[in-house]
Amino acid sequence: MVSPFDIDPGEEVAIKKHNIMVLSLEKFSTLKLNCPVYVSFDFDSIKFEDFPAVNTVSKSKNSLSQVETALISFIRSNDVVAIDFNEFDPGKDPNLDCFKTAISLIQRLSFEGL
Repeated sequence: MVSPFDIDPGEEVAIKKHNIMVLSLEKFSTLKLNCPVYVSFDFDSIKFEDFPAVNTVSKSKNSLSQVETALISFIRSNDVVAIDFNEFDPGKDPNLDCFKTAISLIQRLSFEGL
């Protein structure tokens, strides 16, 4: 789990029970794993001002640029076999600005080797 800002009690129990790593965005970007990796990315991990089309407003201070840089660095250093994207609410994106941002991010990440 990278840079979590809103861990609810149920998540906290699962983190402890399954010994899940909790990392800062900086540590994530330099992490090197020696196995295939599946990444699940939540758009609400980006600060609300940069990506407001989410249901849950987190306390994240990570800018879109910071998150993109960290993801690209991680992808370049690891055997990422798949990535999924979650927590995008198109109902909160009437002008499709966040949709365009999401597609652009996915395209840039795809060119990094996915």
